Amino acid sequence: MATDLTWFAVSLNFRLNSFLWKIPLQWDPTRNRFVFKPGGIRTFFWYYLVMWIVVGVISMGSVVYVIYGQMYHPKPYISLVTALQFGTLLPVCGFTLVMGIIVGMGHAEYNALFLNRILQLYDDIYQQTANIGWRQKKRGRSRIKNMFGIEMPSLVMEDGRLDKFGLTVFVALTPLPFAATLPSLVMATGIERRDVYKFVFEDMLPFSISVDSFPIILLRILLVYVLFAEVYRMMAFLIVVMVIPARLYAKIVESLMESGSVGSAAGTLPPQIRRFHQIQILNQEIEKNLATRIFLLMAIGLVISTCLNFCAIRFVNSSMALGIYIMFPFGAFVVLNLIVTLLAVGIRIHENSVETLFQWKKFTRESAQWKKTLEAMQPLKCYVGLNGHNFFDVKKSLMSTYMVIILENTIDLLLALPSVRVLQG
Repeated sequence: MATDLTWFAVSLNFRLNSFLWKIPLQWDPTRNRFVFKPGGIRTFFWYYLVMWIVVGVISMGSVVYVIYGQMYHPKPYISLVTALQFGTLLPVCGFTLVMGIIVGMGHAEYNALFLNRILQLYDDIYQQTANIGWRQKKRGRSRIKNMFGIEMPSLVMEDGRLDKFGLTVFVALTPLPFAATLPSLVMATGIERRDVYKFVFEDMLPFSISVDSFPIILLRILLVYVLFAEVYRMMAFLIVVMVIPARLYAKIVESLMESGSVGSAAGTLPPQIRRFHQIQILNQEIEKNLATRIFLLMAIGLVISTCLNFCAIRFVNSSMALGIYIMFPFGAFVVLNLIVTLLAVGIRIHENSVETLFQWKKFTRESAQWKKTLEAMQPLKCYVGLNGHNFFDVKKSLMSTYMVIILENTIDLLLALPSVRVLQG
């Protein structure tokens, strides 16, 4: 369940990214709620510039330009390893654009409304206050200091158990703002400067201007940092707007299982059924939008995970700088964990709702009226679809099928492409 440590990790991530360009969907740490900041291109000019120009046009265009050039007019000093390394940027940039549209372009107000509704419903059920933020102190609990001087909540919950979910969120969110600086530091120190922008500048700039001159290197470092800063911020947003609300949504459904059999005064609707109807209405409201998001994230996640797994295995013995190589296994680990977490939550929501209805039907002591009502109630389901067309629902077999597809695609890439020694010639 959500604890002070969970909200602290979210607030800390937003604070570490506060110096970046502003976006419409923001976070209020004093109330633990999302906030929508209205405005258009003029208000969020730098965000639109980074998302569409730097990520969409410059970065993705540079990758396509280099790969297309190697296919028809190959340059001997650009190995296939380098081209494959650049190719992994395409699905990463695609993921960034999709998340940018979800959290900042046209959908920010809708996201703030339905995310806050989930948080409020969770607070109502578990009787938690919505104003416990990282700025406030909680009496009677020990706190430790982190390197930023912010008081960090205890890692142990009130019942004495380790806050595993909060600790997982903290470990996942905190390193992301710092990981964005790693590629830029590698370039700035001169360890590795084979960025994709270099080969585009070689063809664009006149012969009198060297791509290794200080102003051009500075520009390339800036482009690399802006790109990865936005990529890792969107990864954090995926955790904040998808993983955490999905986990809370699953806990809401679990609370119905703990409510016991259905019972109420004569002639009144049992509170359990009323709560289940509220959750069903919420699920129907977000079904179409959520199905599209799950489809896009699963499709892009499949490509990204396959590419990162391939690079992590194939480039392990290459001459690539460690600061660049470590991004592949780290990214593969993060992406795979996000996929497993999201699918597992969707599966739990369905299975818990099925079990809840079964227990209610089996142990209810009410009249035949409520038994007929329970017979007509359907379990909750999450679908995978596109633009209102649902392809299939999220169930237990989907997890193993999806993992097998990732594994098969990774093996196919490893068998189809030669070893690093052959690639480097």
